[in-house]
Amino acid sequence: MINFVQQRKINIHSNDIFAPKRIVLCGDIVTMNDDHDVILNGSLCIEGKIIKAILREGEQLPNEFQDIIPTVINGTIYPGLFDLHNHLPYNMIPLWNVEKTFNNRKEWQRIPEYYPAVSAPFGLLNNHKDTDYRRAIIRFTECRNLFGGVTTGHGMGLTKDVTYDGLMRNIEKPLVTELPTVKSKTPDFNADGLKDMLQWTGEGKPFIYHLSEGVDEDARERFKDLERATGALNSHLICIHCVDLEAEDFDSLRAVAGVVWSPTSNLLLYGKTCKITEAKKNEIPIAIGADWSPSGCKNILGELKVAYAVNEHLGKVLTERELVAAVTSTPAKMIGWDHCLGSIESGKWADLLILEGTGDNHYIRLIQAKETSIRAVIIDGRVRLAEENNMIIADSATIEKIVVGGKTFLIDLVEENDMGVGGITLNDAINKIQYGLENLPQFEAEQKQNILESAHFKRSDDQWYLEDEMHDDNFLELLARENNLPAKAMVLQPMTAVDDPKFKELMRASINMPEYAKAAFHD
Repeated sequence: MINFVQQRKINIHSNDIFAPKRIVLCGDIVTMNDDHDVILNGSLCIEGKIIKAILREGEQLPNEFQDIIPTVINGTIYPGLFDLHNHLPYNMIPLWNVEKTFNNRKEWQRIPEYYPAVSAPFGLLNNHKDTDYRRAIIRFTECRNLFGGVTTGHGMGLTKDVTYDGLMRNIEKPLVTELPTVKSKTPDFNADGLKDMLQWTGEGKPFIYHLSEGVDEDARERFKDLERATGALNSHLICIHCVDLEAEDFDSLRAVAGVVWSPTSNLLLYGKTCKITEAKKNEIPIAIGADWSPSGCKNILGELKVAYAVNEHLGKVLTERELVAAVTSTPAKMIGWDHCLGSIESGKWADLLILEGTGDNHYIRLIQAKETSIRAVIIDGRVRLAEENNMIIADSATIEKIVVGGKTFLIDLVEENDMGVGGITLNDAINKIQYGLENLPQFEAEQKQNILESAHFKRSDDQWYLEDEMHDDNFLELLARENNLPAKAMVLQPMTAVDDPKFKELMRASINMPEYAKAAFHD
């Protein structure tokens, strides 16, 4: 579990902590550029959030960096990781013990156990009158991703305009004009949803859709719906899952921007996953997404290991470099963010992951990395997570010191604008969520009583909420149903896989996951 050794009060008014600075990092550099350059013992020059120069060993620093003392990291620098498939507000929920094989998403969402295991913990905290539960969920789930090296994530929509910069980049709300906003849809398209997608992608903007999640004809029919709709399979559509597609379907799928592969969740629920052999054969770009905590890995580092195990079983369909590209340059290109992110190149933004170790196979180093392999995570040129005493974070007044897997890290949670969901520490977030999960039955009783007294299912207009993009249903209406199994008290599980041996045990005990994939959950 996470141990908070020391916590300092977050102070957003520290002098010029957001002013542009120049730094030089020295180590191996895995650029993930189109030439696949890997630079041994190179130097990376950063000014503010911009990568100014990438130098090979022996090359002279630019004039403006001559007075900068380089930081020798004794590690390897990668682009910050992308996770294009997640449902972040659910990531404080424990792994769901799946006891049967399902045919499609609708099936498992309708079983009685789904409400207390998934719907209730998210819905009750999200609809609580205390908005700090929402703020705590965002803080916890972002930090969980940060400890997986993720600098850009999917699945954190808000129902109202809230000033929310956050730590990692949010593809649904990038907050900068240089990056296109990404829309996404989880439930199957109805006529209005399809129209919205066609209009959005028709304007050249990216749209992510959960397509054919399941193994039966109903799941495949959702792909056929798109195939029949003029222009629906287009170059701005990104398709998650695609589990039930047959070999002949991938020829039509070539029209889309790419597929997002989530093998862990697919195998846990359905015992099958996307036919990546066919995707590769048809030259369809493949990204990797971790999905969510009820049926997925803790973060993208874990998902990479499952993808690697499945890929090995299939005869190495993807190279190790392509697997790393699936969490860096490939997703950046899919959503049209590659002019700024996804690779380490001059002029791009300094979102970086630094891992311990140099030399040897740099791609397998990332695939095999654990949370404790991280030296630092940098977003917009600002060190957000770092080993203690290894790299200087901007201001000592902004730091929390925590231990993960026996290793001490410093984490900087300061946001430039402290409105909305900013200003909450990770320690406070963990305590808040833990209390909420332990008291779910009480929260359920209170919120049911409020519904009875008000006789309507409308939320308060003066509050903001996390979007429940998993369902089209109104949670308050769901809460009022009399046939629900009751909510149950839960325990918040450790944020990282390295601190959660029970997580690996549950994965290895899965009745649906094949043995070759379970190998990813052995130490």
